[in-house]
Amino acid sequence: MRGLPVKGRSRPKTLVRQHEQQRARLPMRLATLNVGTLTARSRELASSLRSRHVDVCCIQETRWKGSKCVEIGDGYKLMYHGTTDRNGVGIVISEALRNHVTSIDCISDRLMAVKVDTGKTVMRIISAYAPQVGCTSEEKSSFYEDLEQYVHTIGDEEVLLLGGDLNGHVGEEREGFNRWHGGYGYGMRNEEGQRILEFAAVSDLIIANTQFRKRKSHLVTFASGGREAQIDFWMLRRRDRNILVDAKVIPSDHVAAQHHLLVMDLKISRPRKARPRTDTQRIKWWKLREQKDNVLPTLLSCLTP
Repeated sequence: MRGLPVKGRSRPKTLVRQHEQQRARLPMRLATLNVGTLTARSRELASSLRSRHVDVCCIQETRWKGSKCVEIGDGYKLMYHGTTDRNGVGIVISEALRNHVTSIDCISDRLMAVKVDTGKTVMRIISAYAPQVGCTSEEKSSFYEDLEQYVHTIGDEEVLLLGGDLNGHVGEEREGFNRWHGGYGYGMRNEEGQRILEFAAVSDLIIANTQFRKRKSHLVTFASGGREAQIDFWMLRRRDRNILVDAKVIPSDHVAAQHHLLVMDLKISRPRKARPRTDTQRIKWWKLREQKDNVLPTLLSCLTP
């Protein structure tokens, strides 16, 4: 087929450049996923993120103890934090953005954040894992107190992006929360979902995956034993809603057993890839012509045995 590289040959630079330009025109893509456990899944996660063109992925329930940065393959770097072998959160950064991370905040084993400066946009990306329904009210209150306190420290010059498993049902109806709930949720609101909406209202954050009319498979983030729910969410400041392009579930992704990958596309430019500089200088042939009386004998002497 004309225009495709021949097998066994290096790919033409023009095609590589065209691919990079096409990739640069795509929206910035963020994702969130409760992995259930990251043990024996990190390479599979990296492969899935690469195939889905994900730039940043918030992950929850890693069940990894400690605070480290590790390579997980395909150019992705994972930053994770956990205090026990239970909860744990992390953020995966693509090769294009990894050198633009300027700070990492490990708030608790349910909250962490990174600051990414692309040169044009400063993003504060939060990975959140809210306590499950069976947890104590004290644990739930502590989580939201920590989250609200941290969110309110983020400057207005930054784009705030919060992704995570919030373990609540905001439901289809948006009564009382019209400014933050888009009206395209799934299921019935419960007590934990009410708390999510109250947090969104206090922080003036819209819930991205309720802003677009979608089929059920693109809304449901959790499925187990015949039960389906929307408990994973992306949020951003209401004032930044114009950068939101899309938010949907990718149901065919099976990295985690129960949760599905939730992606959000944004109108944010990626940092330009710096072209490597070479020390090779162009031969100034016109200079040689001007100096032919001196240069030609020298060249000929090099060729003469």
